[in-house]
Formats: sequence, C-alpha cells, structure tokens
Amino acid sequence: MEPHVNLAFSMRSTSGGYAILLGAGASIASGMPSAYDVQQELITQMAAVEGETEIGEPHAWYKARFGHEATYDALLAALTTTPFERRALLHSFFEPDEGERERGMK
Repeated sequence: MEPHVNLAFSMRSTSGGYAILLGAGASIASGMPSAYDVQQELITQMAAVEGETEIGEPHAWYKARFGHEATYDALLAALTTTPFERRALLHSFFEPDEGERERGMK
C-alpha cells in the first residue's frame, strides 16, 4: 500500500491525533491575504484616516510618516487595544463574505 494511503487512513481513524502544518502558500491559494497584504491594507486605511489618499507604496509611506518600519504586531497594537478589537479589525481579511463564500474563497 502507498504510504500516503496509510497516512490518510490513520488520520481519519485517529481524530485529533495529527496536526498538519502548512506554509503561507496554502492559505494564499485559497484567497486568504498574506500578512504583508494585511499590512499594506491597514497602512492604506491609516493613511486614508489621516486624509492621505495617494500614498504610493504603503510601507514606504508608513516609514516616512512614523520613522520606523511597519510590522504586523506593531500595526495591530497601534490600531487596537483589546483582543475583541483585534478580532473585529481582522475579521474581513480572514472570514469570507457572502460573495467570497459563493466563490469558494477563504
């Protein structure tokens, strides 16, 4: 028997017995944004709140505006103060809306 067949049967019969670790490419292929994509969008939204709509490359704008590189954690810390707010901010990036659900995305 092929090794992948044995593994498939073992995984199915041992619910919760295995963890599968996938890289970012697996989620990106399903329509999920990468952490970099989320950063880009959050920076663009930050600029819009400040009245700037033509910012060019978002990371460059952020560095020029705040004097340091944007990181995922720092952006979330600056934009939210509680786990509930963080979840609400990120919800649209990772949970499909009706149209995305119909297209099999996310």
